[in-house]
Amino acid sequence: MKDPITVDGKFVLRGSVDLIEHRPDLEVLRVTDHKTGKNRSTPDLIVGGGTTLQPVLYSVAIERGLGKKVLAGRLFYTTTAGGFVEHAIPINDYTRGQGLQVLAIIDRAVEMGFLPAAPAERACAWCDFRPVCGPREEERVGHKAQDKLADLLALRALR
Repeated sequence: MKDPITVDGKFVLRGSVDLIEHRPDLEVLRVTDHKTGKNRSTPDLIVGGGTTLQPVLYSVAIERGLGKKVLAGRLFYTTTAGGFVEHAIPINDYTRGQGLQVLAIIDRAVEMGFLPAAPAERACAWCDFRPVCGPREEERVGHKAQDKLADLLALRALR
């Protein structure tokens, strides 16, 4: 599909899914996002606090676009660094809701024009943008009004 997909009546998604597999006996799909980096997933990962959205959001978009149920989304780590392992995420009402909650939080931040630099603890250690932000961005977060960061903290709390 070349056209964007609108999910939940308001979120327009456009992207490229690495792999969609069809299981004809059950008439369901599985969506895969291939990863080349280190496997930082946890056993209970769904959206990773907003950092790992592909399995869930791709699944929601594919269900909407193709009209078929997605049974699972997965991250497949395809390199030695990633350990050649997969992390499957069942796609159900709960995981779909987590994905839509992430989109709602991001949408609200954009609408309010409040997108603060507020990295999570130790996030700067592997971030490519550290030269732009400088060495003390994590420290500066402590000086920001924590009530204004409530949505961001709620986002990070999502599994």
